[in-house]
Amino acid sequence: MKKTKIFTLTLLVALLAAGCSKSEQEEGAVTASQNQKNRLWIFANDMGRDGSKVSINPETPNDEAQWIEDELVAVNGTVYKVAFDDQYQKYFLKDISTNQPVMPFSDEMSALYPGASFGRNIVEIVNGKEVVMSQLEIAFLDDDRQAMAFPMVAGATANSSELYFDHLSAGVQITLSNPNDNINITRLTIVAQSDDEVGNLGIENTDTIARWAVEGPWVPLGLVGHNPDEIDVKYSSVMNFVLTDKVNETEYKTLESGNELKFCIPITISKMDRIKVIGYDDNGDIAFYVKKEFSGGTDELRSNNMYALPVIRIGQIAE
Repeated sequence: MKKTKIFTLTLLVALLAAGCSKSEQEEGAVTASQNQKNRLWIFANDMGRDGSKVSINPETPNDEAQWIEDELVAVNGTVYKVAFDDQYQKYFLKDISTNQPVMPFSDEMSALYPGASFGRNIVEIVNGKEVVMSQLEIAFLDDDRQAMAFPMVAGATANSSELYFDHLSAGVQITLSNPNDNINITRLTIVAQSDDEVGNLGIENTDTIARWAVEGPWVPLGLVGHNPDEIDVKYSSVMNFVLTDKVNETEYKTLESGNELKFCIPITISKMDRIKVIGYDDNGDIAFYVKKEFSGGTDELRSNNMYALPVIRIGQIAE
């Protein structure tokens, strides 16, 4: 597995989110094929852990990751919802209108997650091949867990009862440190930038990709005076997030003075030389604007890999 050449970006040992080891996949496949052929079970490939992918602990994104019920998956262009089977302790797909389990298809299957917008996540499937993200939700859950809709793709032969998903993006683990007063963060704009033109990540030998809606030559963003060099950047991927604290039932996350906030997000471009983080408070004002340069840039970023950034110390915007 390729690592980055720079000291500022570290590849996490366990990568994006958990799925099933080969033996667990085989065991789950036998159970499904022998006892539950009338359901379409969903798994995530190549992660070596039980469960699947959407709810994670951002401290250890490899451990005990899970799908989240009622989120949306598209199979052959039709959108279904995620459900959990208590008896077999596995996740499967249900029909949205009838609430009945989805039967294996008689045709070859192609599936995308997210399959459509849901909650505060705004996505579009373009030509059945691109997951285009305009906004994703960073939801903070109980037990220090986080929900994040990392885009994935799966394929299966006709009459198969299992869909094994692969991640279309890489990911970065971000830690914000607040030396100032408490901040209620409602949303973040995070910009990954490369000095060279880059490609979108995806699965080898396919034309299926995930990308953010705003990508390409950089257009200045933020306060006047904070972006004098922006116009020279050749390629940028602009990522928009809203923050939700599910524990306290607020559409913001409080980052208290002297504390850190850690979360994981998808990144869809193959290389970056810097990352910029713009945070907005509960009045809609810019609360902080920070930039991290990577000396020499990153080596090639890889789908299905999670990279850890060093701690980013945020500062308040001067009046």
